[in-house]
Amino acid sequence: MRLGVHALSKAENQFFGNESVERGTIVNVWRQMGVTDVKLVTDSDSQVKAAKWLIEQGFRVMVRFYKPAIALEAVPDDQLVKFRDVGVQVVEGYVNEPELEWGKYPTPEVIHDLARAYIRFADACGRVRLTPVTPAIQGDRVYSWFEPMIARIIALGRHDALQKCIIGVHPRPDNN
Repeated sequence: MRLGVHALSKAENQFFGNESVERGTIVNVWRQMGVTDVKLVTDSDSQVKAAKWLIEQGFRVMVRFYKPAIALEAVPDDQLVKFRDVGVQVVEGYVNEPELEWGKYPTPEVIHDLARAYIRFADACGRVRLTPVTPAIQGDRVYSWFEPMIARIIALGRHDALQKCIIGVHPRPDNN
């Protein structure tokens, strides 16, 4: 079994990339808890040192890229490559909880924009050999946001963008 923790801090914070007593203490506590996976948030390449150090400590690291909503572009390849080169294998793009952050209803146009944004991100990940995570959508919005997004990706002829991806979800406020 794998157990993960989301080390949420400001995206530009290099806490785990800089040596400190606190960093070592936190990692020791994680080990005692059985944590195997760590998710970092980055605003560009600000967490590269942190990702490298955590991977060297034996953790599997996932990176979520952050930009204020609504960011429909893909994460630039050069940023993705920096994380890949230190051992990161799984990444999330700029789109996170669009049903909350975008302040929009899931109209066909909005779902189209969401699908295209994911396709751009999946293509960028494919170019640099990383595994993409789909936009994380809350569990009670699976029928109004997630399923329509998947249907739109397929309708656009891009079922391949979903192959070998990881499905992102925030299983709240309802479970799964």
